[in-house]
Amino acid sequence: PIYTQGSVGRMIHCNDATWDFLIAVNDSFSEEFLKGGPVGFSSNLCDMPEHYKKFWKEMIHSYKQEREFFKSATARILVDTETITVIEYADRDFKYCVVQTFVKTAHAEHLVIYPAVDENADYQYNDERVHGKDIMEDGLMVRYLKNQTCHTLKLAMIEQ
Repeated sequence: PIYTQGSVGRMIHCNDATWDFLIAVNDSFSEEFLKGGPVGFSSNLCDMPEHYKKFWKEMIHSYKQEREFFKSATARILVDTETITVIEYADRDFKYCVVQTFVKTAHAEHLVIYPAVDENADYQYNDERVHGKDIMEDGLMVRYLKNQTCHTLKLAMIEQ
């Protein structure tokens, strides 16, 4: 349909199976969403602006490095509403977790999430050491929510 007419200079995504409902999303939303499955384009890749070619090259490289984790990880849906979806991917022993917060429409600036972790272990979260029991009781804050974005939290167990 009309999505082929002219250039918008940015990525647009279909929000249904027929390209009747188009949305513009932040690059973080595209990148994290596509970790859950194959990448598909309905455009001439050679016509993409250079910054998108670079973005997708880096995204595919990053995905290849994490592919084995995502192939074997267990996915848990932590939140699923009309406006926010939170998915946690974790390995079998909760040694490594990736939590994706997809914001369709932000009605608040912050969100507290409660990922499943080993309550007896310590985790590296950003530059902090956080105990699993504290994560389970107090949750983790996802800050600065904006429309059509994705915030990714990574938790790595610290070996004792």
